[in-house]
Amino acid sequence: MGAKPLFLSLGLIIEEGFLMEDLKKIINSVVQEAKKSGVKIVTGDTKVVPVGKADGIFINTSGIGEVLYENISVYNITDGDVIIVSGDVGDHGSAVMSQRDGIDMDVAIESDCASLWDMIELVLKQGCRVSAIRDATRGGLAAVLNEWASAAGINIHIEENEIPIKDSVKGFCEFLGFEPYQLACEGRVIFAVKSGYENRVIEILRSHPSGKNAKVIGIAGDKNRSDGRFKGKVILRGIYGVDRLLDYPSGELLPRIC
Repeated sequence: MGAKPLFLSLGLIIEEGFLMEDLKKIINSVVQEAKKSGVKIVTGDTKVVPVGKADGIFINTSGIGEVLYENISVYNITDGDVIIVSGDVGDHGSAVMSQRDGIDMDVAIESDCASLWDMIELVLKQGCRVSAIRDATRGGLAAVLNEWASAAGINIHIEENEIPIKDSVKGFCEFLGFEPYQLACEGRVIFAVKSGYENRVIEILRSHPSGKNAKVIGIAGDKNRSDGRFKGKVILRGIYGVDRLLDYPSGELLPRIC
């Protein structure tokens, strides 16, 4: 929501027999990501539990940040705000599910997991008028947009053709009957920006490695639209020009992973 991350705690619950090589790989990754985001690991704890009690390793963190940019809130979304996604959706959920269920794909699906602050800060430092920001984690794009529409009391219209999705993720979802919009991301940000700033935001995002596939995917409000039957809903215009409601994800597409 626009706060700069400063400090993290890091707690590890490790199962007996967990490989030291894997633990070192995890800790080195933590170090690299902390440096990238300018975050300091200030406290932590380690517990070892019997075999079968921790699924290998559990990692628990808690963070403290500083609000540098005021007035970024879902309640600021108004009619005409432009909806932008920073990149392809559904990568993380597809990657985890394919690995856990042993689903072999012709093309490997990789998680989009990434630190986001440096990319978000690029947008905010340029003075772009941003109404709201959210990372699309559990429930994916669909969950974020529905939360926004409900809280702001406004319809959000999305163009299906404009949502960036990798072909491998599309194939995976078609095979299993999932919607990629409902799968978790771990390196994607959704922006609602005031009309007139969308081109600048897209330009800034695409200058960053994590935002190279950023796209405008829709608009908030019913301006210039004749259908006013709904309020606080996400309306997806399909590839053939037919509108349908994009609901919250139903059930558990994945066991809890974060």
